Amino acid sequence: MFDRDPHPGGAGNEAIAAMVRSPAHAVAIGGGLAHFCGLPYIELDGDKAAVTSYLQILMPDPNGTPVELSNHGTSKGFRIHRVAANRWDLVRTAKGWKIKRRTLRPLDGSEPARQLLRQALKAFEHSA
Repeated sequence: MFDRDPHPGGAGNEAIAAMVRSPAHAVAIGGGLAHFCGLPYIELDGDKAAVTSYLQILMPDPNGTPVELSNHGTSKGFRIHRVAANRWDLVRTAKGWKIKRRTLRPLDGSEPARQLLRQALKAFEHSA
């Protein structure tokens, strides 16, 4: 399941593939959409794992001031469109690791995103 509340996402490979193949997503890709994940925090527990990270959605900045960088040409730069808390719950199967659930929550100061990040700290709650 891909839970990206408040944005529609759907569950299962078919729903996710349909979203990625949609005309709206093609427009975003054509416009330079890029996803950038921060380093993951991985919790491994036998045949289960949880991976928590930040996810940034980047896009070229059409209104940016062109800047030249030696040996890299000129660019108007990029803008961070969205940052989210990103959690993957995985299970090991006979065919390898599979995604059980992926959850995204926008980092806008709201409780759902903060709760998602707090889940990664549960292992440290009793060590103090």
